[in-house]
Amino acid sequence: MQSSEIYTFARWYQTNVTSSKLASVLANSANTIKVNLRNGIEVVKKQQLESIISTISQFNLNELNDSHRKLIKNIGLESIILEGAKSNFSMLFSPSMDNNHIINELTFYSNELNTAHSKITPLTTSLPYILSDDYLLPSSIPDGKYLMRLTFQEQASIDNLVNLKEWSKAWHTIARGFSMANDQSPEDFEIISVDKGSVIIDLALTLETITLINDTLSSFAELAINLTELYIALKSAKLLKHVVTVELYEKVVKEAESNLTEKEINIVEKVVDNLEQNGKIKNKQSRNELTSAIREIVRFNDKGGDIKCISNTKKPKEQDVIIESLNESFIKLKNKSEIKLLEKPEQDKSK
Repeated sequence: MQSSEIYTFARWYQTNVTSSKLASVLANSANTIKVNLRNGIEVVKKQQLESIISTISQFNLNELNDSHRKLIKNIGLESIILEGAKSNFSMLFSPSMDNNHIINELTFYSNELNTAHSKITPLTTSLPYILSDDYLLPSSIPDGKYLMRLTFQEQASIDNLVNLKEWSKAWHTIARGFSMANDQSPEDFEIISVDKGSVIIDLALTLETITLINDTLSSFAELAINLTELYIALKSAKLLKHVVTVELYEKVVKEAESNLTEKEINIVEKVVDNLEQNGKIKNKQSRNELTSAIREIVRFNDKGGDIKCISNTKKPKEQDVIIESLNESFIKLKNKSEIKLLEKPEQDKSK
């Protein structure tokens, strides 16, 4: 995690959470419910819930990246601030919930927010006092471009120069394919920043590229269900390792892998066909490069790599729709239940 992310989180918290006075809203709701326990309490509860939901709905969660979200979870505020907050409060205010429990929970949440405020707010002044702007401010995104964050983790991690060479080559293939399809150059995949831990690379991409990647992932996710039987066949083949001879085991596994690879290639071809038919590809001569790019981005996903778009431009409203669509497409691909269940670590143990 970079110092700039801690600083931008502190500023986000101050702008969104502190300025909303959510802690006071929750405390006032608890007090209002307490003094009206014998006087039309259900109507009062409904009004208080609406007030709370209205307050947390103002938070711009698209400005948060994974590091920011980890910070929120570390301080125990995810159920109050993040996407599940509305559902959490709705459940808390359900008719079956004891009113005293509601009062206690609201009071607890209010106290937690006050504690967080006392710890986080000073960072907005102390960090600028200690560090220069180079360490505090996020890298600027060129006009007309959007931020895409790549996280190299799990089997897609970069732990040494061999890994670096492999994934650099893969992402060059991805950049080349998607750029050529839009009549652009691979250099349009600009590196904004690099972080360590799980290696994280922030890229600035054009709207056309973001849209094409989104359409590609969405289309592939829809067709990926057709790989389920072949994943099952491959997994079953690997279970034979200590049951049959080495020669037969290697033959069966090789055949299963070959069938899976062939099917994946066919699906990628269908994805490219769909993109062409829908007028998504500007350069018709880029089919081979785009096909290779799609295979690499799918492999990155299969190996555990992560892609996420982050709101970080001067046009948040325009960007929100694009960002949410791409993030949902990647999650949809990653969480295809039939495939995800077959891609567990135990599969590797049988190798």
